[in-house]
Amino acid sequence: MQRLVLYIGIIGVLLLPSTGLSAQTDLSEPQQLDSSVVQAKVNAPSRGNLYLYNPKRAFNTISVIGEPDVLRHITSLPGVSTGVEGTLGMFVRGAGNGSNRTDFNGVPMTSTSHLLGMLSSFSPEIIESAEFRPGGISAEHGDLSSSIVSIQARNHPGQGFDSKLTLSPYLAGLALSGSAGNRFGYSVAARGSALPYIGKKVMYDYSEGYSQMDGQVYDMTALVAWVSPWGDQVDAMYYRSRDYYAFSQGAVGLSLGWEQDAWKVGWRRQFFENLEIAAQVYGTGFSAVQGQDDRHRMTGEVLTHMEVSNAKHEQGVNLSGRYAVGTGALLVGVQSVSDAFSPSNVKGEWSGVQHLSSRIRSFFVQYEGSLGGTELLGGLRAVRFSSKGYSSTDADVHFKADIPLSRRLGLEITADRMTQYHHTIEGMATGWSVDVMIPAMSALPQERTHSAYAGLFYVRNTDPVSIHLTGGVYFRDMRNLVSYIRATDTFGMFGLSWDLSTDRGSGTSYGGEFSAEVDWNRLGATLAYTLSRTDRVFPQINGGVPFPSKFDRRHVLDFQGRFQTVRRPRHQEYLNLAVAWYSGSRATVTVSYYEGYQMPFHYIESTIPSAMMRNALYRQEMTAVNGFRLPDYFRLDVAYTFVFHGRRLDHELAVSVFNATNRHNPYMVFNQDGKWKSLSLLPVMPSLRYTMDF
Repeated sequence: MQRLVLYIGIIGVLLLPSTGLSAQTDLSEPQQLDSSVVQAKVNAPSRGNLYLYNPKRAFNTISVIGEPDVLRHITSLPGVSTGVEGTLGMFVRGAGNGSNRTDFNGVPMTSTSHLLGMLSSFSPEIIESAEFRPGGISAEHGDLSSSIVSIQARNHPGQGFDSKLTLSPYLAGLALSGSAGNRFGYSVAARGSALPYIGKKVMYDYSEGYSQMDGQVYDMTALVAWVSPWGDQVDAMYYRSRDYYAFSQGAVGLSLGWEQDAWKVGWRRQFFENLEIAAQVYGTGFSAVQGQDDRHRMTGEVLTHMEVSNAKHEQGVNLSGRYAVGTGALLVGVQSVSDAFSPSNVKGEWSGVQHLSSRIRSFFVQYEGSLGGTELLGGLRAVRFSSKGYSSTDADVHFKADIPLSRRLGLEITADRMTQYHHTIEGMATGWSVDVMIPAMSALPQERTHSAYAGLFYVRNTDPVSIHLTGGVYFRDMRNLVSYIRATDTFGMFGLSWDLSTDRGSGTSYGGEFSAEVDWNRLGATLAYTLSRTDRVFPQINGGVPFPSKFDRRHVLDFQGRFQTVRRPRHQEYLNLAVAWYSGSRATVTVSYYEGYQMPFHYIESTIPSAMMRNALYRQEMTAVNGFRLPDYFRLDVAYTFVFHGRRLDHELAVSVFNATNRHNPYMVFNQDGKWKSLSLLPVMPSLRYTMDF
């Protein structure tokens, strides 16, 4: 808990305005936690299990720090519950945050966030499109048990030169793209934050000769593409991101950080009119650490060192062929992936470092096309998995059908059997990339999920009005889930390795989802609503009795609206409005204290500290696991954007306010001096973002 409070202090130092970390408030004023902002609009064709959107539509939308974010947009879609307020922790149809897969330019990414989970680590200026599928997933994607996000970068030979400079109080970036003739193209983007450097200067202790804070935040992406005279298409990518924070307070020093490297080389060629062959080789490297040092107040000597760290390195080879058949296409491919994991836990003289590895070999076949007006996707993925002392053979199955019922109305049905061959042992639901990851093994087999969805969709595109509606129900059964047994195990407070502090269980989730999107002249709006229930069962947690998931929010409602207030050839202005209302998340809290047996020596206050006496005399009665629901979460976000088009330069200025009503949504509740209080994280957050396109 000490580490948690100090991490929250880091957030306050880095991000919060002069109001500071929101104060403790009485629980009588309902508050709670989470989520997104004025997000991008979903573009047609959207369904209950397929959302396609162009991030250019999201450039004027606002996140916590005012930066457009293709991942944050997902938190506004139906079926998605969010984690800690303002972060990118996402729980899709009851699954865990670590069950989602994010592919960037065809490469699976372990780390996807910056600034303590406040925004994604992918520059929006280099992104061309994004696709989100919570169901009806393509068989070419494996090693996941919930959803897939596919982000495609801009990189085309023959594209004209383009450059963008972005500036905000939190982040600055530069993106360049262009080509040399019609055969070679490139795209480069880099972003960095000055907040850690500012914090280092502000918190410098001149008497001691060092700063109480240090850090580094940046990401960079480079892509090249080449088309040979014989029609070969070759592309390559390098990506790197890093987050590091260090904070000192008195004799306690904290560190938190993660970094990701990724590279890729791909090849593609059209051999016949109906046949295309593609190959790809890639590699990723990821590491994360969170640590605490307790030092001698006089000498600065480290007395106790605690650390939880994690690393994952992956190499993969993919080969696939796509053959056009009538109104569809047959996709066949093979993949081989090797992973190396290095989870560790250190406390003082005790150290537990492990080196684990696994290999996944897959064959998949899929048909996607139209049959009698019905859009079909059917895929089978056969997998051979092996790790130390354990191996298995599995088959993933995916099905999706969009059946037209009338000219505008259709029925959508999906069914998925998914298998994930690594476990993410989640701590705080922040989207921080510090959770421990391990491969499946005999004691903790691979996660298996069976998911189904059935619903209706309605599409009307008549100038000047466009209306898209979806509504349906889903059910999801999840097996071989892994969780920490105690909340304190999240931070390794007792020096226990993950294999001594985890339990294996299962979960179910079911509910209904609804979404609406309307475009009418200058006005655009989206609405998403989810009614759901999510439970977990673990033999060593809550006495083996089922309990609600931490983020089992019964109701989740998101609204985003955009109105073009000024429309001229060289000048446009936009007003954005977002409203988020959720049922409160779940928590395990103290409900009462009771007095224990009083031994005579407990009254000798001169020799026994009062705090120790209270701990000896009184015990806490807790609710069942996640048996208390926090008050509802509500947030209003507002943004206004100015766009100016010059002869050579385009300018964009976005002014946004996150949590405009300054509502203190509680992150936790506690009893202090007999009075219930709550702690919230994010107060009103103004932001300013300037973009120059030249």
